[in-house]
Amino acid sequence: MTWQHTPYTIPLLTGALITFLAAYFSWRRQKTLSGIALSLLLLSLAVWAAGYALQLAGADEATKVFGRNIKNLGVVPVATLWLVTVLQYTGYRRWLTPKVIAILAIEPITGYIISQTNNWHHFFERSSELVYNGTIFLRVVNYGWWFWFNTIYSYILFIASTILLIHTFLRAQRLYRRQILTLLAFSLIPWAGNAFYVSKLVLNWGKTPIPDVTPFLFVIGGLVVFWGTMRYQLMDIVPIARDTIINNMRNGVMVLDTRGHIIDLNPIAETIIGFHEQDMVGQRATIYLPLWTELVQALERGFETQGEQVMVIDGDTRYFEWRVSPIFEQGNVLIGWVVVFRDTTRQKQSQAALQLSNEQLRTEIIRREQLINELDAFSHTVAHDLKNPLSIIIGYVDVLLLELSEMGASESQVAHAQKIDQTARKMGHIIDELLLMATIRQEDVSLVPVDTAQLVSQAQRRLTTLITQRQATIILPDEWHVALGYAPWVEEIWENLLSNAIKYGGTPPVITLSSTLENGYVWFWVSDNGRGLSPDVCETIFDEHHQQKTRTGHGLGLSIVRRIAEKHGGRVRAKNKPAPESGCMFGFSLPAVPQKTETQPAEVT
Repeated sequence: MTWQHTPYTIPLLTGALITFLAAYFSWRRQKTLSGIALSLLLLSLAVWAAGYALQLAGADEATKVFGRNIKNLGVVPVATLWLVTVLQYTGYRRWLTPKVIAILAIEPITGYIISQTNNWHHFFERSSELVYNGTIFLRVVNYGWWFWFNTIYSYILFIASTILLIHTFLRAQRLYRRQILTLLAFSLIPWAGNAFYVSKLVLNWGKTPIPDVTPFLFVIGGLVVFWGTMRYQLMDIVPIARDTIINNMRNGVMVLDTRGHIIDLNPIAETIIGFHEQDMVGQRATIYLPLWTELVQALERGFETQGEQVMVIDGDTRYFEWRVSPIFEQGNVLIGWVVVFRDTTRQKQSQAALQLSNEQLRTEIIRREQLINELDAFSHTVAHDLKNPLSIIIGYVDVLLLELSEMGASESQVAHAQKIDQTARKMGHIIDELLLMATIRQEDVSLVPVDTAQLVSQAQRRLTTLITQRQATIILPDEWHVALGYAPWVEEIWENLLSNAIKYGGTPPVITLSSTLENGYVWFWVSDNGRGLSPDVCETIFDEHHQQKTRTGHGLGLSIVRRIAEKHGGRVRAKNKPAPESGCMFGFSLPAVPQKTETQPAEVT
């Protein structure tokens, strides 16, 4: 290979290196199809410039052909890659199906193969000679039909790309026109240089051959596009992306310049403001916002703020939240304002409905509380009014039983009198429970540590007759956990749970009492050896006035247990004993006595 010194080699190789680095950084920065196409375009331009530098530096035919082959590797795909890039940018990416891309790749691949096999058919070059132009030796070529076909094909793609860019420029908002101008500069200037060079080949004007200026201009244009990707985020936010994102937003968006003139807005903003885009763009925003007093003041004063507005649109009352935000360029240079409108009508309606529902609920709660208080007062009054005559009845029955015994009455007469006595005493117990329930609901008490063993013992004494009749066995724990409570009420819990276990336990009843500590609460358990309960009954047995076939009663005992436990901040629970044992476990929880932290004396050394 023979080389010659030229003034073009270093600029072309430098441009090729810079363009190659631009292609690399573009590849690293963008992984979209448009970004990849742009990276491949820059790479092709780098190969074109490097190959042409070698071609110009060659001083003989073989060296120049070597450089031409490298150059053509970059030349043939440029027009196709440029079209793919423009289609991506202008929003026609749906056209770039795998089939279309494969068709577009046919011409560049075929062209390169033909250029490399030119010695066999001379479709690309018919002949060539070296001519000295006074500075360097240039290779003057008589091109074949494929070269001209490739040139016409490339110009068709270039014209199509330019039309797409101009069309996009005319319909794009002002914010995006600088991007499109950058792309047009890349295409028009290099292609104008190429048209200048091709016209010399066609018209054969001038006797002195000149180098092809196209790669010089394309390298410069490629670097301009790369600068545009850094400066204007080319291929990141493009006009079609704006149409896809802004136009399809559920919120209204209006963009203003620093003078307060409208430069962009989406359909939602048009509907809210009530005017069309073509009427508003270029006009002051305040002209079209006469009813938006606070928003107009914010725009006139030029500061970031937000507010609310009520509007009547098509006869419907609508609520909107709006926010004014500045748009900065290069960190702190104000270039405009963006106003975002958000329709909050449904939210306001939901809030109003929720507020109305809450008011109705509060009213219902107050009404129910009043009803409960009235019922408590009524039950308290009725219980007191019934208790006195009932005590008289029990007293007369006691006298009657004594007289029947002295008179030697029949067994049936005595049984009837005893039945009256039992029923009256049961009624008295129910009245006592009604009074207790009314008292629990109305009174607040202080919680102190209670002596569980003593309370259980007192409850047992109250149930002495029942324990004796049923021959019940009660098994107590060796030690009780200490809980907080109000002793008279806690004793009522024990009395009700023990009575329940004795009545509905086994024959004879065997009852086991225990306590456990769980998450700051003491759980007290009463276990019997009865038949057990179904899971559904376990969930509802503490409900007020619960009735069941296997455990009948007036339904107040366990509900009293629940009410007292909840008044203490505790809970109640019913469950069956684990297999193979049979029977039920009824439990209630009370707050545990807080543990005192003992301070260890410091060690003296």
